[in-house]
Amino acid sequence: MTLNARNKLLMTFFSVTIAFIIATAAVSIIHFMAGNITPPQDVNRLFNFFGNSKIAGFNFMAAFLASIIFVVFTAITLCVIYVNFEKTQSPEIIYFSIFLFGCMLEGVKIWILVYNAWTTYSSIYILLGRIIFFGRMLSSLSLIFMVLLSINQNTHQEEGRNLLIMVATSGMFAWLIPIDTITVPSNCAVRFGYEKLFIFLSCLCYAATALALRNQIKILDNKEYKKAAYGYLCLIFGYVVLTQTDSILALSVGTTTLVAGNSIFLINLHKYYMWK
Repeated sequence: MTLNARNKLLMTFFSVTIAFIIATAAVSIIHFMAGNITPPQDVNRLFNFFGNSKIAGFNFMAAFLASIIFVVFTAITLCVIYVNFEKTQSPEIIYFSIFLFGCMLEGVKIWILVYNAWTTYSSIYILLGRIIFFGRMLSSLSLIFMVLLSINQNTHQEEGRNLLIMVATSGMFAWLIPIDTITVPSNCAVRFGYEKLFIFLSCLCYAATALALRNQIKILDNKEYKKAAYGYLCLIFGYVVLTQTDSILALSVGTTTLVAGNSIFLINLHKYYMWK
C-alpha cells in the first residue's frame, strides 16, 4: 500500500470517527435530557476478581466512560498518526489504524445504553452486539498481524490483501457468534457465546506475538524499537482491561495503561523509522 493510499485511509477513518462522535453525542444528549437512560440493575459480571468493594464493584458510569474513552482515544490517535507518520513508510501503522477502527466500534455500547436495547429492542441489540464483536475481533487480529507481518519489512505490498482477510474473518465470526439477549453484562455491552474462551485465545495469541516480538528485538538490537515493543504490550493490556471495564478500578487501570502504552509505542516507533 502506497503512502498516499494509506494516508487517505487514515483520513477516512478519522472522518468516520468524528461523524460517529457527533451522532452519538447528539443522541445521548437528547435521551439524557428526556430521562430515557436507565442504568441496568441486574447485571452479570464476567470476572469478579476483587469482589464488590467501592472501587472494584460494578459501576455503571465506569462502563459508560470506557466507551467514551475508546472513541475519543481513536480520534486523537488517528490525528497524531496522520501528522507524525504522513511521510513515513511504516508497515505497523496501517495495522494499527485498523486496531483503532475496532476501538471506535466499542463506542456502539453507548447506543445500547442510550436506547436500553437489552430490554426493548432484541433485534437491534443483536445487531449492535455483532458490531461490537466484529470490532473486537478486528482489533485482536490487527494487533497480531501488526507484529507478525511487519517483521518482514517487504510485506507492505500485501497490506491490502491482509486487510481484506482481517475484515472478512472478523465479519464471518461476528455473523456466526451466538448473542445472549437475556443476560445483561456488567460492562454494558453484550454477552456473546464462548466469551471467556475468546478472551483466553486472544491473550494466548498476544503471548505468542510477544515471543515473536522479543525475537525481533534481539535481531534489530535497537533501543527505540525495544521501547516501542514495551509500549505495544502495555497497550494490549490496557485494551483488554478497558473492553471488560465495569468498575472504577478497571477504568483507571485500563485507561492509564492504554494511553501510556500508546504514547510509548508511537513515540519510539516514530524515532525508530526516523533513524532507520
